[in-house]
Amino acid sequence: MKAIILFITPFFLCSASTLRIKAKNFDCKTNELGQLFVSENKKLVYQLEVPLDGSAAFNLPKGQYDISYITKSGCSATLNHTHQANKDSDITIEVKQ
Repeated sequence: MKAIILFITPFFLCSASTLRIKAKNFDCKTNELGQLFVSENKKLVYQLEVPLDGSAAFNLPKGQYDISYITKSGCSATLNHTHQANKDSDITIEVKQ
């Protein structure tokens, strides 16, 4: 059993890395909560409520991701991100009216 756990753990740790996303308020007139969506191949991977000028972190495998953010008042941002394996990433999306 120990051999299986030791074999699986390094594979999992090597196959995913952290993506940190900051939703920067560029010109929105309100400071409200918004929905942050992370999808791959048009399939939703994560959805999280994040305040403007807030951030979130996700563990993701290597891949091409679409990142979208929207608030009730219509402020939004979209970004396409190529995430690398074994390399943590920090990105900022500028949320605009």
